[in-house]
Amino acid sequence: MSSVPNAPVLAGRTALVTGAASGIGAALARRLVADGADVLAVDRDETGLKALADDVPGVRPVVCDLSDLAAVDALPAEVDVLVNTRACNTSRRCRSSTPSGSR
Repeated sequence: MSSVPNAPVLAGRTALVTGAASGIGAALARRLVADGADVLAVDRDETGLKALADDVPGVRPVVCDLSDLAAVDALPAEVDVLVNTRACNTSRRCRSSTPSGSR
């Protein structure tokens, strides 16, 4: 945390928000920027991400399909705040699945 009086609570922090192109993900990205965070806005909707980034300085758009594990592995790993508003649904039970989807 910053020791500067009245500094935004998340100043100097990096947040990664999934599902950030619209809805609650976009609202959370906006709030995190307002609180001083540098926001990595992640979504597969490139148009929505661009609109958010054009509207909110401090948002960096990152196009990524979260169902593509290689793409997820390529996301920046050094973040201070993670907000995951999206999840992938599979038909396999968790205990019988591996990250590659094979058994």
